[in-house]
Amino acid sequence: MGPDKHPKMAETDNSESRRSIINWAEYFYLFNLLLCLLISLRYLKSIDIPDGFFIHAFTVTAFIGHFSSVALLPFLLAIICALFLPKRMVVTSVCVTLYSFLVLYIAIDTMVFPLYKFHINGMVINLLFGGAAGDIFEFSFKDWFIAGSVAVCVIFVELVVSAFIWKFAVRRQKGLHGLIAVVLLVIFVAENFVFSLAEFSRFTPITIQRQYLPYYRPLTMKKFIGRHMNIFSLLGVSDRAGSDDSEVGIGATHGFINYPISEPVCKPQNKKLNVVMIVVDAWRADALTAEITPNINSFAETSWNFRDHYSGGNSTRSGIMSIFYGIPATHTFWMNLLLEQKGPVLIHQMLKQGYEIEAFASASLKSPEFNRTAFAEAKGIRLSSPGKTSSERDLFITREFMDFLKVRRTGDRPFFAFLFYDSPHAADFPPDYQAPFTPSFKISRSTLSNDSDPTPYFNKYKNALHFVDHEVGNVLEALEESGLADDSIIVITSDHGEEFNDNRKNFWGHGGNFTAAQTHVPLIVHWPGKGKRILNHQTSHHDIVPTLMKDAFGCNSEFAGYSTGSHLLDETKRPYLIIGGYYDYAILEPDQIDVITDGVLQVKDYRWLDIPGSAPNGKILSDSTSKMKMFLK
Repeated sequence: MGPDKHPKMAETDNSESRRSIINWAEYFYLFNLLLCLLISLRYLKSIDIPDGFFIHAFTVTAFIGHFSSVALLPFLLAIICALFLPKRMVVTSVCVTLYSFLVLYIAIDTMVFPLYKFHINGMVINLLFGGAAGDIFEFSFKDWFIAGSVAVCVIFVELVVSAFIWKFAVRRQKGLHGLIAVVLLVIFVAENFVFSLAEFSRFTPITIQRQYLPYYRPLTMKKFIGRHMNIFSLLGVSDRAGSDDSEVGIGATHGFINYPISEPVCKPQNKKLNVVMIVVDAWRADALTAEITPNINSFAETSWNFRDHYSGGNSTRSGIMSIFYGIPATHTFWMNLLLEQKGPVLIHQMLKQGYEIEAFASASLKSPEFNRTAFAEAKGIRLSSPGKTSSERDLFITREFMDFLKVRRTGDRPFFAFLFYDSPHAADFPPDYQAPFTPSFKISRSTLSNDSDPTPYFNKYKNALHFVDHEVGNVLEALEESGLADDSIIVITSDHGEEFNDNRKNFWGHGGNFTAAQTHVPLIVHWPGKGKRILNHQTSHHDIVPTLMKDAFGCNSEFAGYSTGSHLLDETKRPYLIIGGYYDYAILEPDQIDVITDGVLQVKDYRWLDIPGSAPNGKILSDSTSKMKMFLK
């Protein structure tokens, strides 16, 4: 009888073990779903949801439906483990680890999203592990301490609750009530169904909400609804596919790069001028003053000073890309250029005409990957600079460039030098620097709010600019002393601006919107023999490449083959500008900003307020969309 009994006991034990594990997993899933929803409420503080009961009801269901599906993944893995490997320690360890990562991700993402208006994603993770996180993101010791404390608390809570639920689940004969599961399923289906209807009818107050939650990609049924329009019209659904305010498809466009469309025809000049490009990170246009940047301001008085100039991006990646390529600096273009490691026509032409290419960059050229895009054809450039802080690296690149000039002689091969100063981005300057603006201290980004006083933060930023201006002054003096200033085109500008809650919408820094604080930047051009000018017509970074190609390298005026820009001195009114972001982009019309995020269109004014009932200019939308697609195969 013994041999017959033991197998049955073993079978019974495994069955009971599986039931206990599944019961535990159900309750643990429910706990983590509630925890995720509770933490995700922090998103509501930094997003603008239009008024309306129906819209707010959708927001609630979207939050519940999205996080119930996301939190389901560890639960399903626990079920699989329970079926094939019913070991408590294995299943609980896997679930505690996965749910800890999930909750921690949401907690940190709710800290990042209010500051930068994008979620932690593959690009952000690549920047973090690429070693340039400190050059791009501004996190204080307090921010890192908070993040670390949150991580410890999350893991501790997950372990304690896991143990408590195990004791509770073992005593329970039933797991998660079927009613709760049905309710969650109904919410998930309803949320996706409503979103599909909204997307088909171009109801932006709902479709725009997919950017508010991380990795939120609700289902769509465009073709199905279109085929059964007679039924869905009873629900008030209308097909607005042909209207001017429809969603814009370029945000989802994928394709291989078609850049340049045609190679420019160039005739090298008899006298080849050097090109010195000085880019000051995060330098807004109204910070070019005699008080903040005295040396550059004096230099601007003897050069071309463009007063209404805009970057091609609101971040470093898109801003630098627009300077070097002169095409829309969107995520689609960037990823295709990176995939093919396609360098800009500007650098290609300089190499073709025998120029030496040098880069003196304080921030890393590896993240974002400018070494594989803007400088893909340049060999032997240094990708990073020594120094623990931005100001230390800025001091280094000034000395290095001055040493570079000391060994050059008249008659040497012409050169292109790219100097990239980073201190204003980090609001950093040497401890012993005589900073003129007070009070001045760094504020933890995690503590900034719409009520925060920007004065000390802005003063610290201005002190960093004042420091960099001193370094640029040394560079300009060295060019004069070496005799190379009269043989060099000198371009001084920025990759993007920097906001200090200028519009009272709780935006700090850059990459968050497309208002002037984040996109309007200085541009000063010294061109030997062409005198000084103050220019008030609107220009953009897209215009730099065509100007250099035509006037410095003798190329024809067929700019459309390699750029969407015009000549900088062309005073013809630009009907609009295209400015790229991390994953969105904007069309700057004279009286409004059309923002396209993942194919969804919003219309804002220049204070970043919604314009009710407004729509983009149909001709501008059509023309800009054509330009967005012209460099894709």
